[in-house]
Amino acid sequence: MLSWKLNGSGRPQRTEVVAATSPELLSHSDIWSTALDGDVSWVNWPSDLELSARANVWWSARVLSTDGVQGDWAIPALFEIALAPDDWTSQWITHPDWTTSAPVATSLPAFSRSFFLGTAPAKARLYVTGLGVQETFVNGERIGGAYLEPGYADYSIRVPAMAWDVTPLLREGENVITASLGTGTSWVGRDPARYTKLEQTISLPRYLAQLEVELEDGTAQIITTDDSWSAWLSPVVSSHWYGGEDLREPDTPPEPVAAVQLGAVTEFPPPWFTTSAPVRVVELRSPVSEHVSKSGTRVIDFGTNIAGQVRAIIPPSEAGSVKFWPSELLNDHGDVDQTSTGTPIFDRLTRASSGAQSTQFRPSMSYHGFRYVAVTSDSDIAQGVEICAAVLRADLPVVGHTTTSDPFLNKLHDMIDRAVQGNMFSVFTDCPHREKLGWVEQLYLCFDVLARSYDVSAHLRQSLTHIRDAQLPSGLIPSIAPEMIDFSGDAWNGDPNAFRDDPNWSGVIAHLPWRLYETYADERALSENWDAIVKHVAYLDGRSVDGLLDYGLGDWVTTDATTPRSMVATYGYITTLEAAVKVAHTLGERDAATRFTTSLEYSRGKFRDAFWSADSQIWGSGSQASFALAFDLGLVDPDEEAATWDALLASINEARDLITVGEIGLPALLRTLTSHNADDLINMLIRQEHGPGYAHQVASGATALTESWQGPEGPAAQGSQNHFMLGIIDDWLTGTVCGLRQQAGSIGWRRVAIAPKLLQGVDWARTSFSSPTGEISVAWQRNARLVTVTATLPPGVSGSLAVKDTFMEIGTGVNSITVEE
Repeated sequence: MLSWKLNGSGRPQRTEVVAATSPELLSHSDIWSTALDGDVSWVNWPSDLELSARANVWWSARVLSTDGVQGDWAIPALFEIALAPDDWTSQWITHPDWTTSAPVATSLPAFSRSFFLGTAPAKARLYVTGLGVQETFVNGERIGGAYLEPGYADYSIRVPAMAWDVTPLLREGENVITASLGTGTSWVGRDPARYTKLEQTISLPRYLAQLEVELEDGTAQIITTDDSWSAWLSPVVSSHWYGGEDLREPDTPPEPVAAVQLGAVTEFPPPWFTTSAPVRVVELRSPVSEHVSKSGTRVIDFGTNIAGQVRAIIPPSEAGSVKFWPSELLNDHGDVDQTSTGTPIFDRLTRASSGAQSTQFRPSMSYHGFRYVAVTSDSDIAQGVEICAAVLRADLPVVGHTTTSDPFLNKLHDMIDRAVQGNMFSVFTDCPHREKLGWVEQLYLCFDVLARSYDVSAHLRQSLTHIRDAQLPSGLIPSIAPEMIDFSGDAWNGDPNAFRDDPNWSGVIAHLPWRLYETYADERALSENWDAIVKHVAYLDGRSVDGLLDYGLGDWVTTDATTPRSMVATYGYITTLEAAVKVAHTLGERDAATRFTTSLEYSRGKFRDAFWSADSQIWGSGSQASFALAFDLGLVDPDEEAATWDALLASINEARDLITVGEIGLPALLRTLTSHNADDLINMLIRQEHGPGYAHQVASGATALTESWQGPEGPAAQGSQNHFMLGIIDDWLTGTVCGLRQQAGSIGWRRVAIAPKLLQGVDWARTSFSSPTGEISVAWQRNARLVTVTATLPPGVSGSLAVKDTFMEIGTGVNSITVEE
């Protein structure tokens, strides 16, 4: 998909797009050209125009505006085609001690290869992958600044790979590539000394790389992994994806041996080039304070809950070890408390002999979620250790900024963003410590939270690849993808398989493609997942009993467990069908659309029959979630509206003005309250400190959004202090308080509906969003008894602006309106 954003103020009448093998040939468009009529800002690459591996494609675009002005050509952009499976001539390699299922090695493998270039390189590409974690350096420089590569996948199906432009890292003369491996998620053992969530033994560490160089003299050179590479055992004694890493300073330099060839690339699942952004260090945090606990342990506080790695300098010392214990919480004695992260988790450096110099300690094969780090040692050296924290996340571009005059709203927004960042790795995880698993329901329930802050278009399309890989022949979509652990048999509330099979989790296969299409106009997200959607709808149909479902987790993390599980499960069934109908209509799948619609209307009727009591005028159990789900499905009849609304308000009052819904009921509740113009009620609900909720988390000192409403006091099974699954309130902040939403029916943010809610006690609010069509911003401010709202739209975007009782159509440029309160 090729897309562009417009400058100026004119609307496009016609757009030309050209593609060529070099920038100089764009005027001849020797690969492809097209002309598009109307107001467009993207085009799909022709499906019948295949490109060969290594092909470079330069492209550009220009527009003719409706006022007859011919725009300039955009600065040419480049995309390049990576290797096909048959283009790999490299061999998988490892160290001789890591060739059997029971390795004899005491450390993990590392490799190097020196080579000579007769002239400076004109172009150089390094294609690289590994099982499980690899890090590669060219002439001492980390390629791409990337960590924890190649990332998550079902390694029995595909092995993630990356392509890097390493031209600037190479030089005429001698060059060297070095690499080291960790076990990552491909070999997760059960170490009795360390915490683990799961055991997985897919593959021992192995490495694959191919460097292709075009020299300035016109010749080419290819460096492949094979037995010409040197191998040795690195200082990484062990790396555990959950429990931490052990490093040992060697007494003497390691003895290199010849690497062992394990086989050609075709003997294993083929390398698959990822579209997720690389994980990089985005921040280095210094300690904000430290103390000595009652047990005498040195404890460092980094001030906020992060995901990342420790960086430390160990002063000269005698032989011995230094351990680093990460945690999110402290206990009553001031020691680190790992109950929320899994325990024990630690990284360790061991010195085999006395060190005359300081040592830099940098565990690199895993990461942790933490705010605090305790430093312990078998001597007094711990007190002299210098330490900082490297914050890691997938380096997705930031596309949104939001702020208000209200410190609480700003704090809540920052906590949600910190939780998003803490789980933004090669897949979006649930937490950066105890599980590190890709629970899929967050991807659509919190879609706008993600997409309004970061460009997640390619990242979430890759998530859908993992979801399709995880789909069972029955059509079931498991609740995590990649499915690193099979949760069959993990019971909840009477369902023996609740943690693997839940219709609100599995509905991601229909919801997420639609949200990607709606936001980014990417129809491939629909077509690529269509078969999986059809299979999954058939699975849900097969599990339904007279239009109803009754299995799964129910309204997860609710504080009111009375909402019927069947009500929540059937809600998931209905909303999945709704999304599937929209996808079917968009793709022109008329028969499927008719079939899905028939099931949808039947299930909606059965939902009302099962969960509405005309006698008591109560939905479900009378819980907040029960009413919210009914309202959200549009199943409350007009003549019941007032009484049902009053009953919802009564249930809120009975809960002492606390939110009692869980993860599934929360978006429905917020939409219900907003549609009834009850945003001041939402504002009041989220500020209650006397019980579980957002304000309670803030008041308890949380710095990232937590897994449960109770925050640090949550149950052990919901104890993570770094979860974004309850973050949908951020969508209310940006879309309702600030007032910027895409208009219903719009695709790719071509039409906006701006309608800010002027909350009591909030003097101003601002949000900006670099949408697929350009930068959109909204700001409003109170001044005496007047409110001014300003909306700035890019070319090609139009919409409406509504504030109080005033409505106006708006278009490209600055639009402003002032009204009396």
